[in-house]
Amino acid sequence: MNRHLLYVLLLSLISLNACSGNAQELVLTDNGGSDYVIVTPVAPTKIEAKAAQLLQHFIKEVSGTEIPVVDEKAKRGKSSVIFVGNTGKAKKTLVRKKQPESYFVYADGKDLVFCAGSGHRIIYGIYFFAEKYLHCKKLSNDPPIIPTARRISIPGSVNEEHVPPFIYREAYYPAAHNP
Repeated sequence: MNRHLLYVLLLSLISLNACSGNAQELVLTDNGGSDYVIVTPVAPTKIEAKAAQLLQHFIKEVSGTEIPVVDEKAKRGKSSVIFVGNTGKAKKTLVRKKQPESYFVYADGKDLVFCAGSGHRIIYGIYFFAEKYLHCKKLSNDPPIIPTARRISIPGSVNEEHVPPFIYREAYYPAAHNP
């Protein structure tokens, strides 16, 4: 009987430990303020610069907080960073090879990293993030659906990777383009 009770207690402790998780949430904005800065490579491509501005735009639309965009040299002293593009942080922390047209969104401690292979995938990663974590949607030619929230927090366990099944992407839908 005592042995059975010991097994039940041990299984309960293991279950509780597994459910508790070890990743804290990342609070990107809270009540109009943010400890974060969006960081691009020192010489970002046009697409990386556009992706950083797009992320800044979505966060501002949702929370009312404008997170500054700086390059890697200007980020000194910041402890909470959102890296966008093929930054030094992305190169150091992403251990697997990026496939063409793939993107990655992942948390590394208090940092959030967006990086991509080639093409416009970094932009697709930002749109994915805006839809999944900020709950923004563009369903038709109507204006996008952008909720408001004073606090934006995401799980610290974010680890998203998308590799398309084939590279070609074309959808002729004029309403998909914002004016």
